Amino acid sequence: MNISMGIVVEILLGGIFSVFWMMLLFLKILGFSLDNLIKSIITIVNTSNLGYLLVILFAFAYVNGWVIHFICDVIFDTIFQKKIREKIFKSEENFYIARANVFLYGSEYIIKDIDFDRQLLRTSRQNAFNFLLIAVILLAYIYENKSLILILSITSLLISILSFLQWRSKYISSYNKIYRAYKTLNKEGLHNNKTNPSLAKLSDLPYSSFDNTSPSVIEQSLTKQNKTKSDLTQIKNKPVKNKKQPDKTFKGSL
Repeated sequence: MNISMGIVVEILLGGIFSVFWMMLLFLKILGFSLDNLIKSIITIVNTSNLGYLLVILFAFAYVNGWVIHFICDVIFDTIFQKKIREKIFKSEENFYIARANVFLYGSEYIIKDIDFDRQLLRTSRQNAFNFLLIAVILLAYIYENKSLILILSITSLLISILSFLQWRSKYISSYNKIYRAYKTLNKEGLHNNKTNPSLAKLSDLPYSSFDNTSPSVIEQSLTKQNKTKSDLTQIKNKPVKNKKQPDKTFKGSL
């Protein structure tokens, strides 16, 4: 399995933030105060081998990051993503088949652009989830230092809200890219919709009501690539004129 460094960093950061709110939650359940928690962390850092400690922390955070990724995927897909996809693609089936066609026949530019969007979506999604829990759990320590806890909790809540808004905006934008790219591919006739009549109707739909941008950049990129493919096909199939046929008559003597 090929996992890029970007995904590793993304999962690791999500895991580190999740470790933070889990630590706050468990230590509060065990009766630790905020002052005791800070003193314990300082003592562990001063008395332990920092290298081994970081290795253990990163290993746990990485494993935990994949769990958080799965939890966020289930929650966001169930509550938000399906509704947005259905408004853009009219059905789940249309979305998955349209996406498959874009990844099969789309240009390298649009595929990289969509992959980058997906990475941003995963990052903003887990940030919205983690910082919301941090904001809520911090309130359990509010009686120990009211002003500090309120500042930290409100800041975490704002980060969570902004991350969610970023996720929603980028999610709609990314899915409209897939939608426009599919319509362009369908216009160019690079794939066949006879096996799925309901999907063929997708090409006749107007651009989504979510979409306030023009598809010019994506369509131009795809159209240019498709024109190149079409030209190459015509050259390949073009008959060769005035080609001299080999002389099959035996000439000369032994």
